Amino acid sequence: MGDAFIGAEIQRQLEESLARFGIAGEVQVEGGVATLAGYGPTVQVEVASLEAQWNALTAEHRTRRVNDVARRLAAERRSLTQGPASTPRWDVPSWLAALGAGLLLAVAGFGGWVLYRQWKPAILAKPSAPLVGDYDAYERERAERAARVCDATRSRILRGASVGPSEVEGWVVELWLLWPRGLPGPAGEPEQGPFLKREGDGVDGRLRIVWDGTPTLSAQEGPDTRVAVEPGNLHVDGESGPVWRGVRLVASGRYVVPYFDEAGRLEHVKLARALAEAWSAEHGALYARCASGKDHHVGSWFRGPTAAGAASALSFFMGAFGEQPGIRRALMVPEGASEVRLGFAFDGIRRATAPLKKTRIMALVGAEGGMIAGTDTSPSTITFPFRDANRATRAAQGVARELGFGAAP
Repeated sequence: MGDAFIGAEIQRQLEESLARFGIAGEVQVEGGVATLAGYGPTVQVEVASLEAQWNALTAEHRTRRVNDVARRLAAERRSLTQGPASTPRWDVPSWLAALGAGLLLAVAGFGGWVLYRQWKPAILAKPSAPLVGDYDAYERERAERAARVCDATRSRILRGASVGPSEVEGWVVELWLLWPRGLPGPAGEPEQGPFLKREGDGVDGRLRIVWDGTPTLSAQEGPDTRVAVEPGNLHVDGESGPVWRGVRLVASGRYVVPYFDEAGRLEHVKLARALAEAWSAEHGALYARCASGKDHHVGSWFRGPTAAGAASALSFFMGAFGEQPGIRRALMVPEGASEVRLGFAFDGIRRATAPLKKTRIMALVGAEGGMIAGTDTSPSTITFPFRDANRATRAAQGVARELGFGAAP
């Protein structure tokens, strides 16, 4: 992100923070110095260190640092405004002092009104200078930086590292639910019961988590904090419709940070389980991914109608996506086709995992700390612990190797 954009962003946030402190004026950030002018004495505070560290700070730390600078500017102005009181040289009657003050206020008010009438047309005609000259370039740079941060974090995950809340820029958390073609999915909009609520009018309204069962998630707020509803149908060439009907709920903004915290991860899993049960989803998966990519990472929860079905969800959602899928091509691309067909791949994986029994699945996923709940004939889930963010991917690779449908190394 360029220095001009950083300065403009600090300037914008400083003005918002000062307004909350009740301090009026215009802020200018230039040459490593923040200047507050207008509506009082002009004061300055050094911000060069903040500009230098801006790209490495999380949104929360940026807000905290900006608030500190705003407090310093406010304190500087107040110290100059209040100052030490001077001792009057003459004893003036209180009624005379009040009369003089009233006359001065009247004269000042009249003068201000005259100046306002004189300069009002010029003030209204003068365009305000934008904080950022090219917003498209600014947003493009921000998106590119988020993608770089996410790629770097993903590389650490592939090496088995755990990821903390300070490393989640550019990530989203995704819940994918599936129903067989002959069964109905969630009716209408996804504001199902007490879980989600749309703010605003129509489809442009922001979908937020409001469930009492997830107090941390429900308390999150921010301009990019939302749940997007995207299609998740699985198709095969030659089919008149989707082989599997599906929906993807993509959580972004401040909903992402709790997923990379141990207690917050539990709330994400709890919400996924509740939504799957309320909507009678047959299969499902909860994981994180880079917003700019398709690879699935940091898997935590997988659902199926049986223990074998949960294993098929794990293998599919953690192995069939990205530039280098972990599933062999013959199971991803139908004969005569040239591209991957996810419906074909999912059905093939389901057939391959169908013979698995719970005891064998426990051995396969247990090597990576995974746990399975359910039976061979009832809805089941596979979950993975918080530590070591790549456990689910390795477990999916182990299942694929064991059953012979894993991609060649």
